[in-house]
Amino acid sequence: MRIIVASSNVFHRELSSFILSEAGYTIYECSDGPTFLRYVKQVQPDMVLLDTRLSGGDTLDFARQARQQSAVPIMFLTNGSFTDTLQALFSCGDDYLVWPYQPEDLLAHVDALLHHRPVHVTTSSAPVSH
Repeated sequence: MRIIVASSNVFHRELSSFILSEAGYTIYECSDGPTFLRYVKQVQPDMVLLDTRLSGGDTLDFARQARQQSAVPIMFLTNGSFTDTLQALFSCGDDYLVWPYQPEDLLAHVDALLHHRPVHVTTSSAPVSH
């Protein structure tokens, strides 16, 4: 499956790409909005991981334009700002993940989005006591 990882933050982009490629996904990286839109058209991805702070313009506009070209699922990578997260989801996002995240969380969200299932992620490894 093909995933575009779009982020101006080199660390976020490369780490996300590494985790996803190690899980067997084919990754296309880009660092700005115009390249992102070109990739959406050329690559025809199965999913997009889109940082809310993408350079080259308004990220939410890029997401809306991508959605006009394709019904590709869009998962936003946010910095945890409540406003960024809400804007991303209400504009055209299908899911979001707050940075920093655990690799298992990223993979669970991606798997759920690609297979249209709810996400069941536990960030604590401690057993639940009753």
